Amino acid sequence: MHPSLRHHSTPLVDYIRQASHHGGLSTEASKQLKEADGLLRRGRHAEAISCLELSLLTSNPDSSLQCLLWRLLGKCSTLSRAVQEGVYMFFLHHLAFCRELNDFEGVTKAECNLGISYMKLGMLKLAGRCFLQYLENSRVLQDNMGIAKALSNLGVLSKNFGCTGRAIAYFEQHLEIVEQHGDLEKQARVYGNLGSCHEMARQYPQAMFGHGKRLEIVRMTSDWRSECYALCNLGNCCRANQKYAEALEYYTTNLSFLRSMDNTAGEVASLLNLGATCELLGRTKKAIEWYTLYLSLMVQLKDLCGQAKALATLASLSEDTGDMKKARIYYTKLVEVFQQIGDQKAVAMATDIFSLSGSIKVIKVPKNILSTKALTTLRWRTAL
Repeated sequence: MHPSLRHHSTPLVDYIRQASHHGGLSTEASKQLKEADGLLRRGRHAEAISCLELSLLTSNPDSSLQCLLWRLLGKCSTLSRAVQEGVYMFFLHHLAFCRELNDFEGVTKAECNLGISYMKLGMLKLAGRCFLQYLENSRVLQDNMGIAKALSNLGVLSKNFGCTGRAIAYFEQHLEIVEQHGDLEKQARVYGNLGSCHEMARQYPQAMFGHGKRLEIVRMTSDWRSECYALCNLGNCCRANQKYAEALEYYTTNLSFLRSMDNTAGEVASLLNLGATCELLGRTKKAIEWYTLYLSLMVQLKDLCGQAKALATLASLSEDTGDMKKARIYYTKLVEVFQQIGDQKAVAMATDIFSLSGSIKVIKVPKNILSTKALTTLRWRTAL
């Protein structure tokens, strides 16, 4: 093994070390574990999986060893982006061996891992069963952090189901535990979840409180990334509550942070939020400025769908200000973008604008025109 890797340790490497010293390990299984060890130390999880499978197949039929290897396979597969669909099977085997060995603590961990695997695959009912069992077992073990993790998972699951009231109840219990332990990072995360749940339920004062507390905590810990999320969420709450001026302040501060972090994806969303909020305030010229910046970014990123979205909006807003010359320029560019996308139906629709006259005309655009990235409905107006 390379000297620079000899002292590198991860939880998976620790599991391998534990398995390597097991008495039931055959020579071939030991060889495969060593190979997996080297791959894991280099972060090559997908390649390590085949070695771990071979070690499992060639090891002696010892339940405790099999139990450890199944868990190791599950953990390794979870870290590998290439393998996700079969992960729950590894944890199912781990759970079965833990039950056979009467390892209650092992069963508890297996239930948690199995639940997370199910949730990632969208098998939410099975995930819920696992998390409820994990919560019950953690309470028997008097494991506060296990209880907290179970409550968090159940909260996320309930939120995914749209059961915001239940999710809020789980997150509030989770918050109580992490506050007792003084874990600021987890407190911030829970307040963010509570804010999002209240926002989904249109309980905007409570949502503002949750996101505000998250912002307060992450500023204490200098977590800029989380601060950006909190500012954006606060802006969204204000806008939904028709407090547009306050929303603009949050979005503007958010944009400054994103630019300092070179977060292009966040900047894209922020520019759209600023443009949309200025529209709601009736500040059309300022909205045009934000959408123009958004268009420039889309051109830079060579995102044709984003360009089409920006050009359609700018054309419409230019008409609102009476600048028909600019509106025509934007519509002309929009036709060119549609041609590059290769959607002739959209090209025909955009071209028809120039032959229309009279009052405002609204045309619904089919979902497939701008793909899933763009708006499903765009507003088209006549060029007078």
